[in-house]
Amino acid sequence: MSELISKASSSFTDDIPFQALIENITDAVIFADIKGNVIYANHQARSICGLDKSDLFDCSVFSLFPQSQVPNITQQFELAVKQEPGKTTEIRFGIDHAWFKLTIFPVAAGVVGFSFHDFSMKRRLQIISQSQRDAMRLALSGATLEDVLTVLVNAVEKVTDFQAVSGISLVSEDGLSLISAAAPSMPEETRRYFKNITIDELTPLGKCCQTRDVVNIHINAQTDSSDFSLSTQALGLQSFWCRPILSAESRTVLGTFCLFHRERFTPLPDDIDVINALSKTAAIIIERNNENRARRVAESALLENIESFNKQRRLYETALSNTPDLLYIFDLEGHFTYANDALLQMWGLSWDEAIGKTCLELGYEPWHADMHMQEIRQVIETKQPIRSDVPFTGTHGRRIYDYIFVPVIGEDGNVEAIAGSTRDVTERKHAEEMAKRAESRRRLALEASHSFGIWDWDIKQNLFTADERLGELFNLSSDEAENGVAIEVPKQYIHPDDLAACEAAICESINNRTLFDEEYRILQKDGTVRWASFRGRVIYNSSGEPERFPGVGVDTTRERNAIDALQEADRRKDEFLATLAHELRNPLAPIRNALEILQSDDYSQNQKSEAFGSSRTTSYANDTAC
Repeated sequence: MSELISKASSSFTDDIPFQALIENITDAVIFADIKGNVIYANHQARSICGLDKSDLFDCSVFSLFPQSQVPNITQQFELAVKQEPGKTTEIRFGIDHAWFKLTIFPVAAGVVGFSFHDFSMKRRLQIISQSQRDAMRLALSGATLEDVLTVLVNAVEKVTDFQAVSGISLVSEDGLSLISAAAPSMPEETRRYFKNITIDELTPLGKCCQTRDVVNIHINAQTDSSDFSLSTQALGLQSFWCRPILSAESRTVLGTFCLFHRERFTPLPDDIDVINALSKTAAIIIERNNENRARRVAESALLENIESFNKQRRLYETALSNTPDLLYIFDLEGHFTYANDALLQMWGLSWDEAIGKTCLELGYEPWHADMHMQEIRQVIETKQPIRSDVPFTGTHGRRIYDYIFVPVIGEDGNVEAIAGSTRDVTERKHAEEMAKRAESRRRLALEASHSFGIWDWDIKQNLFTADERLGELFNLSSDEAENGVAIEVPKQYIHPDDLAACEAAICESINNRTLFDEEYRILQKDGTVRWASFRGRVIYNSSGEPERFPGVGVDTTRERNAIDALQEADRRKDEFLATLAHELRNPLAPIRNALEILQSDDYSQNQKSEAFGSSRTTSYANDTAC
């Protein structure tokens, strides 16, 4: 039997015409004996399996195929040995890991044939087209984005014969991170790591988004992204490949399509072509989902706006009917086309009696009606609102009304109506007049006082305000005094010798609720110094916290100067009297001596005359003695 098998084998290997035929067919062909030893392989088979002719006789046919497929191939081989037909098997093997359709068949007694041809392209196209159809069908049926993208991920894993784990991540709405969208084969404990990855160069996925380019690494303990390595090594994965999913129109990054392989190798060009094609499909689906989501958000916002509009319309209708303001609309000829209830009541007319008429037709005084017509024409010509006030006598008597006419601009840019609003401001006008009079009286009082001023310090906001007179004292402009400045601004003009005492008095008033009563010097920008006296008291809020510090101030420079002048006069008077007393005491000494001589009985008249030296001196002494 073995001799027959050997002869049969030799007949195939030595038959030159047969070899020429086998060498020139498109299929790869291998012949093996019943032990599985290769006895012949045409050049297509040798090329696919990476064999030389010298390797054929030391090679087992089963070693050419993946170990996972050997049991199935062995079963088909045994059927062929028994001269029974086998089934065509789809298998991925060879140096290019391509897909082949393998048929094992009996050739002759003791010889088994292996015929296989590459159908990788057809298989890829089938997987791509089928997955695209399934994904689009799910998307159109309203399935979740995760379910739709899972179809594409499964297709990639199928292309790799399930030797890889694939996943799709999407860029978050804020554009700062990646969120796992579909990774059905990834364990949950590992997938948690990929749920939210920051887009930066610290992780391959983030780097892929930033560079907008393919990232391919072999995973090991020395990989820069250590957390990434630990998470993927736990799955028994050795290689990582990732490409960005780009928008077809804007080319912006929508997400990433990644592939983790169980072996250390770079994905084959055919596999990359599949991922690239499915990435484009994913981009279409993602953008459509984003558009649908944006449309749903827009529709929701529109519904909310419609409801809000209806609510506002109801509110406006209620407000217009119940507001005390007089609201109305004119057409371009000055006829009233709308008037709210308040205006009708002021006129004492019904809707039918008022609508469609002009001011003159409603009983306005001619000058009044003519004024409004001119204002309406002005609003139409300028397309600008106009505002004024006018007295009018209606059902409420003689009142003063503030009104404004506003143009209603149409889509063509022209005025199509004039809306008006009028308010009774009689009390306000009276109050303003009283305020003006009070202000006038206050100014007269301030001018009469010459030096009186008021100030207010908002402690919480640190805002110091003053009237014009006191502001001028602290070198503040009128705007600064009215609008306020920080307390440090007026403090800088307090005389350095008085500042510490002033600040201590302020703290004392705030902390102990005492009256502030201080007088100090204020430096002026022209180099002069002015004196002022201030009194004030802190106001506290309901919680007992200091809130405001108002007070009054008086310029005491004139008084201080008068006091200083009096003190100087007193000082000079004292000096004069002291000098005069000294000078008077010295000349009187000889006179007192002369008086004693004149009044003494111990000296004769001649001696007394000689002592004085002349009658004039004696006469002076006598006069003095008298």
